[in-house]
Amino acid sequence: MSTDWDDWARDEYELEMANRAVEEFQIDRLQSYYKAHSDLAEKSIGKLDEARALLPVSPNAALVLAMTSLEVGFKSIVVRPIMTGLVHNESLSEFVTEVFVKGAKPDGVLEMVSRVLKEYASIDLQNVIVGSHKKSYWEEMTQWQKVRNAVLHRAETCSKEDAGRVIELADYLWVVLFPKLLKSIGLHTHDNKQVCEHDHSYCESIEMLKKLELARLQPKKGK
Repeated sequence: MSTDWDDWARDEYELEMANRAVEEFQIDRLQSYYKAHSDLAEKSIGKLDEARALLPVSPNAALVLAMTSLEVGFKSIVVRPIMTGLVHNESLSEFVTEVFVKGAKPDGVLEMVSRVLKEYASIDLQNVIVGSHKKSYWEEMTQWQKVRNAVLHRAETCSKEDAGRVIELADYLWVVLFPKLLKSIGLHTHDNKQVCEHDHSYCESIEMLKKLELARLQPKKGK
């Protein structure tokens, strides 16, 4: 049984982790992680594609898959890279990430993640509101987790509108938050899936040179 002392100790530990994340985390570690795992988004984005396809015929399945894309994606592109930077040992980072995320209260995870995102990418999940949604991004994630659990564990039913909102949250993660986070550390993606290790201006220059070369090789009119 949890005691007040246990709760206090956990709160203190999670606050310490948040402070360490901001103070000790370095951009080059984050960059290195993304470069070494350039395809880290593909599986989660695949689940979002499945959710969209299933939305017209099975809102329940669509909601579950969209939440999978959102939760797994959030861990893979934010939490795990942060923990890798803190642990300094990639072979242990996955284990530590899972233990921390499962053991910490949602507010503790938010504190650590949100402070790092604010510091490095100017992203505030507590104030981000997607489209016509009424609640913050993080509040909605928590809300829809409960709905997903009710669908899976109590055989309850969600509406098509419910599933559509979760799909919008997952889509925002991949179309807005993911590219913005990468851009903040000098990386980018060409298709919102594969991380490119080069600076965006470098890729633009390469693309321009290709177009110029193609134009040079094309025969001129009248010849």
